[in-house]
Amino acid sequence: MPRTFQETALHRMIHAQAEAVDRLAEADLAPVAERLAGARRVLLLGTGTSQHAAELGAMMLGHAGVDARWSSAAQFARWGAPLRPDDAVVVITHTAETAYALRCREQALAAGVPAVSITGVGTADWPEAVETVAKEQSETYTVSYTAALTVLAGLAHRLGAADYGPEQLHRTAEAIREAGRDPGLDAVALPARALAVIGAGPWGVTAREGALKVREAARILAEGYESELYLHGSAVPFGAADGLLLLEPGPTRTA
Repeated sequence: MPRTFQETALHRMIHAQAEAVDRLAEADLAPVAERLAGARRVLLLGTGTSQHAAELGAMMLGHAGVDARWSSAAQFARWGAPLRPDDAVVVITHTAETAYALRCREQALAAGVPAVSITGVGTADWPEAVETVAKEQSETYTVSYTAALTVLAGLAHRLGAADYGPEQLHRTAEAIREAGRDPGLDAVALPARALAVIGAGPWGVTAREGALKVREAARILAEGYESELYLHGSAVPFGAADGLLLLEPGPTRTA
């Protein structure tokens, strides 16, 4: 029997993603990119879902030839090495309220290095901030995550990455709409015990983010793994009562 959707705040936020990507694909990020252009190293920092955005953002900036590195905000705020004069910092926080993200921002400003904050519309009066979308109606963050990734993709493109330009981002928005129309959920069985979400490279980050969403929203046991980590030890406790959800690029991408 096909699954039916309940109209919830989370459902509305999921279906707001395509419009957000389309809008932010045309954002004027040139002044923001200029702030990062002279840095020898760019540090991307966030907590939870924002950390996953930082990880993928570092990969995208790397495609522009930028020495980009990510860290959890807590790790950097408490144990990170001192910032260098030629560093730049990107802090990602949906609400501008996350404690360690705020500490990282304060450290960057105190060090006098170029800083960029990616946050929600109207959440903070920060002169360096790129505002993405209004505060989410659901605590399971979706559209703000996708919006932050769109901004990071735009910055990577302006810093020299061949991909991630407006045309590609508009195609991404249409792919999101298509997935919303037919998400294929009937092909995913509900496990009796736990769900493992597995992917390689950037898909491994998406696997961890996806598992986090499942835990938060469906309240079932779910773990996300980079494929090599899953194969080398983590697969041992999974068995017949569990489900595996494998993520992979489309047929035109290299696996």
